[in-house]
Amino acid sequence: GLVDYVEALVIDPAGNVIVVGQSQASADDWGCVALKYDKLGTMLWAEPARFDPDPMDPNAGNIWVSDAARDAGGNIYVAGSSEYRDGDEWIESALMLKFAAADGARAWSQTYTSATNPQCSFEQVAVRGTLVVGVGGTWINPQDAVVVRYNTSGVQKYARQWGAGNTTSEWYGDVVMDGSYNVYVTGGQWSDDWERCVTMKLRPDLTTVWKATYLPSTEWAEGWYIARNSLGNVYVAEIGRASCRERG
Repeated sequence: GLVDYVEALVIDPAGNVIVVGQSQASADDWGCVALKYDKLGTMLWAEPARFDPDPMDPNAGNIWVSDAARDAGGNIYVAGSSEYRDGDEWIESALMLKFAAADGARAWSQTYTSATNPQCSFEQVAVRGTLVVGVGGTWINPQDAVVVRYNTSGVQKYARQWGAGNTTSEWYGDVVMDGSYNVYVTGGQWSDDWERCVTMKLRPDLTTVWKATYLPSTEWAEGWYIARNSLGNVYVAEIGRASCRERG
């Protein structure tokens, strides 16, 4: 590629390192690339795993990468978006890819297109057992938060857009799962006057268990990172006013 840069780093069960990022295949085309190395830095795949715009389709646009995760077998899941031209308009759909652990072959690719907004992307991905969950948002305006659950075979099982039809904007920035396959997401909700951090626990079918919000005195906060410990406590790192908050 002309330009390459890293978006995510994944360690598999054997300690091998998978690097996932963007690759500029030509002057106008960006795609996804993944490379697998052993502990000594030797490349394990004969060729990098790639997913590029279809060169035979003049309406196929760029592929953008945001995050990557692995399953117990070391297969790699990549979250991002893909562009496609529909007449005079570029439509951006949320994209989920799977690359095989053995040789980097693309096992499947799935897109999610919002019914309420022309643009949609995944920001983060989490994998546990046979569940793959991508989170992100839609736009133009107002924006809606998006969470989509697939199985490891690439079948979409559930999808939810939080905030569709209301007057505020929403966005999910990170996701984790627990041993019962409940889904924990964090992100933001905002209007013209304020933005608050939102953290939610969702059941495996993506219905809500609880929602917690945080609005600091600065009237601005976004949830960017989420983690869960063995006791079930959930920790969220926010941007706005420097903080880290625990939700139980």
